[in-house]
Amino acid sequence: MSRTGGSWRGAAFVLAAAVLWSTGGLGIKSLALSPLTTAGWRSIFALPVLMLAAGWRDAGISRLRHPAISLTALFYALTLILFVSATRLTTAANAILLQYTSPLWVMVLSYPVLRERPGARDYGIAAGCLVGLTLFFLDELTPRGTLGMALAVASGLTMACMVLGLRHEGRRGAGSSSLTAVLFGNALCALMCSPWMASGLPSIGARDWLVLALLGSFQIGVAYVFFSRGLRHVTALRAILLGLVEPLLNPLWVWLGNGERPGSWTIAGGAVIIIALVLESVMRGAPRSFNPGTPT
Repeated sequence: MSRTGGSWRGAAFVLAAAVLWSTGGLGIKSLALSPLTTAGWRSIFALPVLMLAAGWRDAGISRLRHPAISLTALFYALTLILFVSATRLTTAANAILLQYTSPLWVMVLSYPVLRERPGARDYGIAAGCLVGLTLFFLDELTPRGTLGMALAVASGLTMACMVLGLRHEGRRGAGSSSLTAVLFGNALCALMCSPWMASGLPSIGARDWLVLALLGSFQIGVAYVFFSRGLRHVTALRAILLGLVEPLLNPLWVWLGNGERPGSWTIAGGAVIIIALVLESVMRGAPRSFNPGTPT
């Protein structure tokens, strides 16, 4: 295959992954189940696809003996739970865009965790994210909405911790830790949500099972397979920029399918955050220490 053809296919895989990830808000909003019931069953349906993609070698439980991998899986499980809860309690736009403040947390934690000191430009990007973050809280000030936005910010923090864990593993040459963390993170998410999954069984109808199966197998499982294949052929910078399709399309699908319209302050804050992320990617050459394309 030519270099140009490989790059085109890689971009198509990454873009397809971002589009699949962006359907999460609509799927979650269409379910009348509790957030923990939704998160747990979605992860259950993701596991078969991820196990097929990882193979038995990477799916071995012995991989969890490494503290960084087990902690990364824990933070990913928390990210899944927090994102689903935030999407149910606030608008889909708030949930996905506030989660994309994770680079701010990466910058704050990089030195104490990894001894990687942020540069002067990092502080400018952080300021942009903080401005965007502030604008969000001018839009929806009901107790329920504020709690949802707080959970969305928390999901950005747990995603940042997951990224720091992957960075730690990458520095010691553990190249397949990303897939392992995603696989065991979903398994841990299901385990943590199991009491709510069991109690919610009587209220799950045929349509709910279909939505949960699609969310798990496609919105997480197939999307991750697409993304990992795409990264073989495109640069990290291009992957990051293509991944920004997710926070742009997520509120659009919810608006078209559920009639939930983002507020003006949400749009303004999201625009500031996305511009800050694009500038971060371009100026820093898209370092692999941050990868926003993580399925939630």
